[in-house]
Amino acid sequence: MSSKIKKTAFDKLIPKHKVFVKNYVEMLNARKAYSAAYPTCKNSTANVNGPKLLTNTRVKEALKEYYDNLWERKDDYIGIMFKNLLNIIDFDISDYLDENGKIDLQLVKDKKSFAISEVRESESTTKYGLNVSKGIKSHDKLKAISEMNKILGMIKEKIEIEYDPENVKAIQEIFNERIYNKTDN
Repeated sequence: MSSKIKKTAFDKLIPKHKVFVKNYVEMLNARKAYSAAYPTCKNSTANVNGPKLLTNTRVKEALKEYYDNLWERKDDYIGIMFKNLLNIIDFDISDYLDENGKIDLQLVKDKKSFAISEVRESESTTKYGLNVSKGIKSHDKLKAISEMNKILGMIKEKIEIEYDPENVKAIQEIFNERIYNKTDN
């Protein structure tokens, strides 16, 4: 009894096209993806052939398969995204300090927090002896909160206002009364 493993559209591509597809889904730039697949080509060639390769039937099938798979797993990705944003929002530097109030880099490594964007450790010798400096930097909490609010629909990027001359006149009158204590007669 032999069981055949169904080849994916990606598996059916030639090696150069596989490189193109992998790079295209990462960068969404056909010229750059083509340059990665064909590193010796000129920019002018990549500018022409990159978009052309997107029309190749097998490449289109591989990209469609990739995006269909991505769409099927969107709930998993949304969960990961929320978890990572919450890690940034809930980040507390005290979780990474030892009993003496110094940064414990082993704790940083053990927790593998997405909230941490940078870990620094340096040593220098001064006339007073060895100076060890440790530091960690977190991602921007306010940006994470803003992104979370956008995702949850709590903040709208644009507010659309319908222009009505009568409303403008009424708003001007209220403004003048409250701010300047005067009316326009």
